[in-house]
Amino acid sequence: MTGVQTCALPISHHASRHSRTSAISGYHVVRILLGIVLLAAAALKDHQLATEPVAETSLLTSRWFLFVVIEFEFFLAIWLFADVYSNWLWRVAIAVFCLFSLVTFYEALVGAASCGCFGQLPVNPWYTLMFDTAAIGLLLAFRPRRTVRDKPPGLATMTAPAIGLL
Repeated sequence: MTGVQTCALPISHHASRHSRTSAISGYHVVRILLGIVLLAAAALKDHQLATEPVAETSLLTSRWFLFVVIEFEFFLAIWLFADVYSNWLWRVAIAVFCLFSLVTFYEALVGAASCGCFGQLPVNPWYTLMFDTAAIGLLLAFRPRRTVRDKPPGLATMTAPAIGLL
C-alpha cells in the first residue's frame, strides 16, 4: 500500500456535523406551536361560522370579514408549518400577533367575557393577551437563520396555499 493515502474523518466530526443539521432550533418549536394554535383557532371559528348565525352589526362582524380572517389564519398556520421564506414569515407572524394582542387588549378593556378567538370556546381576553404577548416575545427571542430562500415571495407562492383552502 505504498503511495495510496486514505483520508478518513474522525467519527466525532461526522456526528457533530449530523447533529448540527438535524438539531431542532427554538424557532422551529415556536413556529410549529404557533401554527397548531392558529390552526385550532381557525377551525373552531370556522365551525362557529358554519353552525351559528352571525350578528352582522358592522364590517368587523360581517360573515365575509370573518371568513377572510379565518382563511388568513389557516394560511398563516400552513405557512408556519411549511417554513418557506423564514425571515418574511417571522416578520409577518410578529405583525399578526401584535395585531392580535391589540384586539384582545381592547376586548379585555371593554370587559368582554370571551375574545371569540377560539369560536364557541370561551377564553378570557386577558389569557389570550398573555398568549399573544408571549408569542411575540418567543418570536423575538428565536429568530430564524438566514437562508437562500429568504428573498421576497412571489404572488403565486403566497396565494397558492390560500386558494387551496377555498
